[in-house]
Amino acid sequence: MRIKENAERSTANATGQPHIADHKTSNAPYGFRLTEKKLTIYEPEAEVIRRVFAMYLAGHSTSEIAKILTNEQVPRKGGSVGPWRSTKIAYMLGNERYAGDCFYQKTFRDNTVPFKQSVNRGQEDRYYAKDTHEAIIDRNTFDQVQNLLSKRHEQFCRTTEQNIYPLTSRIHCAECGSIYRRKVTNGCIKWVCAKHKEDKASCNSNYYSEERITDGFTATVNKLRFGSEDILGVVIAKLESACLIHKRNNQEATQMSQSIADLNSKIVMLEQLRNKGYLAPEVYQSQLREINNKLSELKSNRQNAFESKILETLEEVRKLKSLIFEIEEPLETFDDKLFLSIVKKAISSLPVRSVSCASSTRTGSFSKRQRKPSRMSVTTPKTSLSKS
Repeated sequence: MRIKENAERSTANATGQPHIADHKTSNAPYGFRLTEKKLTIYEPEAEVIRRVFAMYLAGHSTSEIAKILTNEQVPRKGGSVGPWRSTKIAYMLGNERYAGDCFYQKTFRDNTVPFKQSVNRGQEDRYYAKDTHEAIIDRNTFDQVQNLLSKRHEQFCRTTEQNIYPLTSRIHCAECGSIYRRKVTNGCIKWVCAKHKEDKASCNSNYYSEERITDGFTATVNKLRFGSEDILGVVIAKLESACLIHKRNNQEATQMSQSIADLNSKIVMLEQLRNKGYLAPEVYQSQLREINNKLSELKSNRQNAFESKILETLEEVRKLKSLIFEIEEPLETFDDKLFLSIVKKAISSLPVRSVSCASSTRTGSFSKRQRKPSRMSVTTPKTSLSKS
């Protein structure tokens, strides 16, 4: 990695590089607002940030902090009330902008078509600028949190030295159903069908590079969150429309609705007969119980008739969008926690030479025909969102 003045992190104040000043903040993290393209503190959210840092130093884990904020219905970015997640808390704790600094040029774009944006791993200079804006967290507190994050990360790494990885037990072979195993070949991490690994003749599957799988996942998440098209929004709108059409065209549910209306009319008639003294109390109660039992059964059956895979898929896509839109900046590296939240099962597909990652209704595929992943898709049972 090339950093100015041979330092891992150089400051804009020290280098005086004119092009650092050209960098403009385009996205304000939680706790800040953009005022004339400059970060200014938004006090209601800043108080939450200070509390998060204090709770972490007091011994709370990121998961515990997220649970506390969720239970207290603390508004998230934009004022919405919903679940806080540990990945969001971890991002906050490591964000240098809360200490008043900015880390520039984490990503870069190619100079040729198609101007692909990539993580800056030393191809271009990176700049760490101190005191670019007012800090929410004092530097001493921020440094203490960074040290604690590092110590806990080391502890976590020691507890996971049992061959358990984000992809462990998640990739399944479409040919034989076996789970894919991790294998290191010439320093390259690959995943292969367990049956194929033991006997190549027993399963006609292939090896898949871990880097290609994780890069494909990262690229898809970035496109869904920061792409010019609201792909998930379009899918949700189409699914909502499909749900309405399904309900209108559901003759069985319509008939049950008419039966429910008829039973409600009978209840009104029973009330009138009882009030006029034409029905004994025990007869009234007996007939009312019978009608209510029928109503309960019909309503339950009608709900089942209305529900469909479309509705189930709609809820899954809404949850996916809610999770992805909590990300405030493009992912630079593979986020294993986010991956585990989204992907539950992966299936390798021999006919198209691909590995598909799925969370019940969400899948991602990685083409085998090119060295880099040519496509990563997030799909529902009847809807495919792809990155070409």
